[in-house]
Amino acid sequence: IVGALMMDITVLVVWAVVSPLEYVRNVSGNDVDEGLVTVKTYGECAMTGDQSMFAFIGPLVALHGCLMIATNYLLYMVRNVEGRYQEQKYVAMASAYAFEVLVIGIPVLAAVQDSSS
Repeated sequence: IVGALMMDITVLVVWAVVSPLEYVRNVSGNDVDEGLVTVKTYGECAMTGDQSMFAFIGPLVALHGCLMIATNYLLYMVRNVEGRYQEQKYVAMASAYAFEVLVIGIPVLAAVQDSSS
């Protein structure tokens, strides 16, 4: 567990050093009302480096995918243990939820990567 956590932290620290997020304010338009000019702006956090976010999310997804495979293997190994001594059902539900997040989250990230609004 500690090794996986350290690999996770390593990828996130490298991401923060190589391509940190920077707050950027963009002008979206101007309104003129009775001589008063109102500038419309919006702010967002944007990556400052040339790297795509998938260069960092890819290793994280691979790591978490391997952890899910290992978890399911261990669940398979303890399937015959007496029900009184195991929480296999609850760990399996948590693993299924994590898989669902990966299956839904990755396409959503791909769809909104270049979206500015």
